[in-house]
Amino acid sequence: MESGKVFKKISLGGMDITLRSPKIEDVDNLMANFNALIRARKYVSTEKEQTRDESYKWLSKCIQDIEDGKAVAVVAEISGKVVGMADIHKRSAPRMSHISDFGISVAEEFSGKSIGTELLQTAVSEAEKVLKSRIIMLTVAGPNKPARHLYEKCGFKTVGVVKKGRIYYGEYIDHVLMANYLRKD
Repeated sequence: MESGKVFKKISLGGMDITLRSPKIEDVDNLMANFNALIRARKYVSTEKEQTRDESYKWLSKCIQDIEDGKAVAVVAEISGKVVGMADIHKRSAPRMSHISDFGISVAEEFSGKSIGTELLQTAVSEAEKVLKSRIIMLTVAGPNKPARHLYEKCGFKTVGVVKKGRIYYGEYIDHVLMANYLRKD
């Protein structure tokens, strides 16, 4: 998959949105979005803001995985600014290579505007085609009801809960495992 490949262009709530694969030039927007979510104490994977170097290394690895056929990723761009990203990475163990892991983040000011739904659905569609994924897995903080609602709306089911399995700013909260079984065979 080429860097910056456009998957589709849509209009939501008067916003023209381009859904495309990420480019290394997206690093600053992605870092700013992620760090703003951390500052707002949203349920993201870390409490530590990311440096540009860390973000650059992460995005470079993601793009390399895409080029190697190990991942798919979709960014949402509005007026030249990236406001969200979803990525799906195929598991490397041969006996679990039919399973892929999902992650997503959307800038807080664009939350609740269906951008997450579009990112998730586009990423899953690409994962089926490119990665041949049969099962998409994710983990989510138990109290993160908006994210859980999005995932359920898009076909994910809760398959397990680790009680107090995640630390969120010093508090133990539930760690929820969800799966979307793309193929029933």
